[in-house]
Formats: sequence, structure tokens, C-alpha cells
Amino acid sequence: MGWEGASGGWSSRGSGVFTPAALPGLALWLRADQGIAFGGMVAPVATGTTPPAVTFTGVPTADTQSFEVDCTTGGTIGTAQATIKRNGVVVFGPAVFAATEGQFSGVTVSFPGGANAYTNHNVWTTVPSVASWTSIDGSATVFAQATQANQPAWIAPGLVLAGFAAGIGGQPTVRVVGTASQSLTTGAFARALPHTFSLVCVLNAWAASAGWFYSAAGIIGYAGPVTAYSLNEGGTVVSNYCGSTYVGISAAIGFEVTAAGGRILGSKAPIGAGPAPTVAFAGALSLGEYSGAHYLSGDISEVVATGALSVAQVASLQEYRGSYYGLAP
Repeated sequence: MGWEGASGGWSSRGSGVFTPAALPGLALWLRADQGIAFGGMVAPVATGTTPPAVTFTGVPTADTQSFEVDCTTGGTIGTAQATIKRNGVVVFGPAVFAATEGQFSGVTVSFPGGANAYTNHNVWTTVPSVASWTSIDGSATVFAQATQANQPAWIAPGLVLAGFAAGIGGQPTVRVVGTASQSLTTGAFARALPHTFSLVCVLNAWAASAGWFYSAAGIIGYAGPVTAYSLNEGGTVVSNYCGSTYVGISAAIGFEVTAAGGRILGSKAPIGAGPAPTVAFAGALSLGEYSGAHYLSGDISEVVATGALSVAQVASLQEYRGSYYGLAP
């Protein structure tokens, strides 16, 4: 189950403006309001005095955005009372709760019993986890994570929920937590691209993050070093990493983003002697990690892989980004 967003892949906020669909050589387009399938609920954020380990299990329905449990009367199982909210709407209580309550749209809430004491200011909040993210460029490329504990969170549009900040510009986002080794990977991504290509992303790397948001094994066609170029974002150039020298098919490429804030990363082009006529992706492609070791903490809202971008096309992307995400050029 998951989120499909507005008809045609665009919310009203982004309608009537330039979209990545118009870019030349479009090979990949992911946006977090489309193609999301849920795998469960992420580990809840718990607050209050020594909150017991309440859990949320099951796969939520596609229209689920959040769950919240509020203890309204303290005590143990059989005397304590709580309300359960789904998408901010009460679906249970306030009432005495049992060891398990639900299902509520596919989700069961479990309360530890025994000597566990609940207090009337304990609160637990959670959002859906992302089992897969399917591209909307026509290739329907699926990025997936089978292990539920390693699945990123999906932040709904305009989410207001304790413990979960809203996405970039209030739009949907896929949120990865590096300490939980969260990422999404496609096992086979083989798409030809023009020799000079662009990877355009809107993301927010948390300031403490030292991970890489993107990695690809087997980028073929380069005969020399590659370099990365970042579009200036409000006077701040994004810190990024693009590797050193890649030859043949035994290649990997990634970006390290250490500054906070919504970003668009720009064109990358090969330099040096002997460029091949085309560049292609071949092999695994991951979002949120590099080489199974460097994990990002932050939000990934949009990813586009396309051909070389003209100055006018870059300007159109900036305008689109400003219209949809509210990010200044």
C-alpha cells in the first residue's frame, strides 16, 4: 500500500509550470508524492516520563499519513486510558486500552503490560515506512528496501506531528536516518544517457550528516576523471563528493552533502582524454547510502537524471523548484 498523490503526478501547487518531464534524455524521475508503497510504520517517537515501548505493526493503507497515541489517564494495562489518532483524527478512546488495539487501517497498536506504568503525558507518534519508491519517468524503476527496520520514513504533505518535522516546503519527502542504515536500492538500472548528463535533486541533509545520498555501481563510459558542479543555492555552494577516477564498468559515484537546506545539485560532465560517446547506468543504484557504509541522514524529495542542461533549462528548473517547494533561487 502507498501514496500516489495527485492525478498525473502533480499537485495543484506545481500545475501550469515547467516540469522535469520536458527535460532532454530523461532517464529517471522520482518525486515523493508519487510511486510510494508502504512497508509498515517507523519506530515511534515517544515522549513523557519513562514511556513504555508501544509498537505499531502491520502495513498501513495508502491514505495513512500518521498515527499518534496519547495517554490520557495514567496507570497500567486495564486502568490506563488513551486516545489513538490516525491522520490526526481519533479512531479509539479516550478509553481503557488492552494489550493490543486495532487494526486501524491495517495497523495494530501494542501496549506492553506487566509492571509497565503509563503516565497521562506519554505520547507516541509514527509515520509510514517506505518499502519502495517507483519512478514516474516512464521506466517505472523501483527503488526498494525489504528490511522494514531499514526503510525510510514517508513524510506526508503539510504534516504537523510531534517528533517529525515537515518536508521541504511542506511537500512530501522520503526521510532517511543514517544511524538506522536506511536506504532504497534498485538492483538493475541500465539506462543510456547523453555523454554529458545532469543529476538534479531536491534534498535536505541534516547538518550532522556525513553520508552520501546517492550511489551507483557500474557507471560506464567514462575514460577519465569526473567532476561535479553545484548550482549556487542562496549564496551557498553545496559540498559534494563525486569520487576520483573511474574507468570502464567498475565504477561508483556518490555525493556527500554536509550543509542543511533544500538543494538542487547540477550537471556532472567527464573531463580528461578519450571520452566515450555515451554514458549509461548499469548495475545497482541506491538512494540514501554509498557502498553499504556511508548513510545519509536527511530528506530526499526529488531526483532527476537527464541529459545536459542548457542555461534556460536550469533556470526553468529553478523556477519549478521555487513554485513547488518554495525554495528561493
